[in-house]
Amino acid sequence: MATVKTVKPAGGGDYTTLALWWTFAAAQATADQWAECYNDGSSLGSATISAMTATPDANNYPRIYAASGHEATNFTNGALLSFSTSGSGNALSISVSYTRVEGLRFSVTHSGGAPHNGVNVPSSIDNVTVKNCVYAYTSGVGASTALRFNANTGCRVLNCLIKSSRHALKTSGPNSAFTNEIIGNTLHATGVGTALELLSSANGSSSLPTYTVKNNVFMSVAGSGVVLTDTNGVTETFVCGNNASTDGTANSVLGGSGNDSSIVIATEFTDTASNDYTIKTTSVLRRTGILTSVTDSLNFSIPRHSPPDKGAYESAQIGPTGGMGTLLMGVS
Repeated sequence: MATVKTVKPAGGGDYTTLALWWTFAAAQATADQWAECYNDGSSLGSATISAMTATPDANNYPRIYAASGHEATNFTNGALLSFSTSGSGNALSISVSYTRVEGLRFSVTHSGGAPHNGVNVPSSIDNVTVKNCVYAYTSGVGASTALRFNANTGCRVLNCLIKSSRHALKTSGPNSAFTNEIIGNTLHATGVGTALELLSSANGSSSLPTYTVKNNVFMSVAGSGVVLTDTNGVTETFVCGNNASTDGTANSVLGGSGNDSSIVIATEFTDTASNDYTIKTTSVLRRTGILTSVTDSLNFSIPRHSPPDKGAYESAQIGPTGGMGTLLMGVS
């Protein structure tokens, strides 16, 4: 059974920051250490998840998640990790395999210096899952990225909403065959950056990297929706389809069927300038996804209807439903 500790920044819980919780969790003899995070108007603080005494696996793992009723559903509510730096430090660095991060809201500002990653998973850290998170990322340095996976396998990014002034998501595999999943996300690069960059390591072997990329929306302004940077000379395997992009790259890079290759942002979303990424009732993203077994950014099972929607939000089947507050996701 997992050891659950509460993290309440304003006090009243077991810990006030993730860093303090991890000092405890890392020293325990078992790996199933869970941090239940609350939104009380303060930040959970930056943290480095590393040097764990126990050895995690698929059944016993560190988990950082928003408490029920404190999940991030947009850029203004949910358990918050706020971080500002002019250096290279990360808001959250994950150096323990099998770690899960679920339902958190990230607000990260990087004002200069070296390229920076808001949330970073270093090389050889595998089977990390980031799910149902909302990221607002601002950086003045060109190579900076909101969420970065470096030479990892078995990693999953599920139903996240990322708005980044630079790159939104970069992921690569190790020097061998790997499989990473990117499903049901809305990724928006609002400046000179890429919504999704897929990189292959220089393995120089016949190993075939596999990316499963489905039901995502990739938006870019001055960069690209999707980029494949291939340095290994080996053909990647894409299990893709039912994605959407603003620049044709859902088809030209990823391929597969069921894509909306050149969407217009203002036509599909309620008001992205005001950070409202719910989809309009007339959007081509509605009911054009493919069945998956994950849940959306409001923790509703997908599909709420069949077929599901593309992107991080599922529209309501019959009007707004419980748990969404004033957030209206469109009706059927």
